[in-house]
Amino acid sequence: MVKTNPLNTASAALIERLLAKRQIRVRKRWAIIQLNIWLQRGWVVAQGDGIYQLTAGGEQIFRQQLLAHGDTSLELLLQQLDIQLPEKM
Repeated sequence: MVKTNPLNTASAALIERLLAKRQIRVRKRWAIIQLNIWLQRGWVVAQGDGIYQLTAGGEQIFRQQLLAHGDTSLELLLQQLDIQLPEKM
């Protein structure tokens, strides 16, 4: 049995945009479909006119998924949280 990654490249890119901007506008049909699924789960809220905003619960889920699938390094996550590791000697 082949293990598949539940985050395809397009969904991972959409998640990264949401995490970076918190609110995005989409026009692509695949993105609208994906965001509507996330809307039903409470991970985003619709703002109208193709604009979606990330919820706190959605941010937590997406960060966990990205870390679990190796799409984001721990160092990058720490940088986003404005935490710096000491330099390696």
